[in-house]
Amino acid sequence: MKQGKTSFMKTGYKGPKPPFGIHRYFFNIYALDKTLDLSPAKASKKKIMKAMDGHVLAKGALMGRYKNQ
Repeated sequence: MKQGKTSFMKTGYKGPKPPFGIHRYFFNIYALDKTLDLSPAKASKKKIMKAMDGHVLAKGALMGRYKNQ
């Protein structure tokens, strides 16, 4: 497993932190038949998805909702 940069340009998951109201969070996991030859620090989502093309064995998805109290 490798972690890449998030939409906040940081590595790793930091948990939900919506600025207001209820927000949805989407998580996708993929089982691949090979290791991708990409630098996690430099790979964009577009590059990762392209490199995965044709190598996805299985996929899972989760959508969670979160609201700050």
